[in-house]
Amino acid sequence: MRITRQQLRKIIQEMAWDPSAPPYAHPYFVDIEDGDTPRSVRRTQDYQAFLDDEENSGELRALGLLSYEESEREKQILRDYHEDNKEEIKKFYNELKKSPESARITCLHAPLYEGGFTQKEDDSLFSWVNRFGRSGKDQISTVMIPGNITEMHKYFTDPMMSGGQNAEQIQYSPSFVMSGYPTIMHYEDMMTQTLSNLHPDLVKFQANSGVTKSPFRTPSINNFEQFLKDNSISEETVLDNWRIKGAHISINRVLSGLNLNSREQKEVIQDEEARAKVVIDQCTKLGIPLWVTYVEENKTVRAA
Repeated sequence: MRITRQQLRKIIQEMAWDPSAPPYAHPYFVDIEDGDTPRSVRRTQDYQAFLDDEENSGELRALGLLSYEESEREKQILRDYHEDNKEEIKKFYNELKKSPESARITCLHAPLYEGGFTQKEDDSLFSWVNRFGRSGKDQISTVMIPGNITEMHKYFTDPMMSGGQNAEQIQYSPSFVMSGYPTIMHYEDMMTQTLSNLHPDLVKFQANSGVTKSPFRTPSINNFEQFLKDNSISEETVLDNWRIKGAHISINRVLSGLNLNSREQKEVIQDEEARAKVVIDQCTKLGIPLWVTYVEENKTVRAA
């Protein structure tokens, strides 16, 4: 899918619930079935009480509640970022449209991603697709690595490539391989929301345009070849108009240092193999390719 200038401008403009009038509503105060609108919600006592509580000042972005001034400032950051780097951003976009094994970069999203306010326990790829589909206009946070999917094993063996908490999620839990238009690319976590972490009411409020994300500072990745040369993981790359290209899972049978007896070692190996079989079956039902990283063998191969 090609992103036009008009579509990009629309993406940047829609970085809060109601860009036309400040301040913005908080998702927990909204009752869609009751006919709530952004303006009616802002008149409620619960909403005003939340604004008056200083302890909430650090949670605004994660809860979808930015002031008008803060939202305008972040929109300008995004405008400048795209205007100054539009040709380079297109290179990332075009590369992500390629097949996982031929693309020089890979974006992955783990359904088990833990946000600041929601820690999920379900890492099922099948359940995630049933909830969100195989593609979407909402923006979604991913981890981007400077290599194709068959090179994933490198990021389990090279300590310089370990990344942070987001990278750990895509390494050690089943993850989707994604394509899409990168609106934000940063080496560190930009503290935006992940689609699967959003409150349902916020998703409903932006149903017509797609849920959007905002950066609190200028994203640090702005050159395609330099990203490959730096060989460092992007802890947060936000994709718009995303699509699932495949899936990835890692299997680790390396048990040295765990102080397990032979029976316990056998059980761990059996659990790892059973976990892999579940994911393989899910991908077969979904009709998407799966790549498996065998950590102890230092290789990543297609399994389904």
